[in-house]
Amino acid sequence: MYNDVTYKKSESNFINKTFMYMGMALLITFVTAFITANSQTMLNIIFSNRMIPFVLFGAEILIVVSMGRKINKLSREQMLGLLIVYSILNGLTFSAIFILYTSSSIATVFLIAAAMFFCSAMAGITAKRDLSVVGKIAGMALFGLIAIAIIGMFVPQVAANPLFSVIGVIVFCALTAYDMQKIKRIHSSSFAGDPERANKLAVMAALSLYLDFINIFLYLLRLFSRD
Repeated sequence: MYNDVTYKKSESNFINKTFMYMGMALLITFVTAFITANSQTMLNIIFSNRMIPFVLFGAEILIVVSMGRKINKLSREQMLGLLIVYSILNGLTFSAIFILYTSSSIATVFLIAAAMFFCSAMAGITAKRDLSVVGKIAGMALFGLIAIAIIGMFVPQVAANPLFSVIGVIVFCALTAYDMQKIKRIHSSSFAGDPERANKLAVMAALSLYLDFINIFLYLLRLFSRD
């Protein structure tokens, strides 16, 4: 028999572990981006050929899909390894922000993004109501953002609209709240189950939060760092 104290402690440990994995991924991404941005050789390799960023992006999608579909086959160490590889690949393309924006702008926006992410995450943890509807609406809006981003590749003025960035921030703040509530449900379903699977689920949850934060940061950067 497990009492409420044991359950709450287990839930807290699960959430803390998820944030630890997420923090590790963010650190790897930003360190990789900074090192790459300060290496002319690396910049030439990545951005001298237009196809390379697309190849890196494709590899990132492949990793995310693999982690989701093969979670039962992969070990915790393999899942963590894929998260680390994903963080490095994202850091390589992320290096462009250190060229396009000043360090002070990046630092300022990072702090704002962290504050917004934290507030959204807390809203998700403490919400009494089911946020599934919020998640579905935000998910549909996300497809709209992706469509606009694709159009923006051919018509830059579309993606350059400040409203696009505002909507992006709102969507990913909503997804953060939803994902945090989902993390509590994931823990509930895995509580007292296989510890190995619980660890793998924490890695997947960390990836979701990592993506939420990265997107909040990028949309804010576009919004507040316009020349």
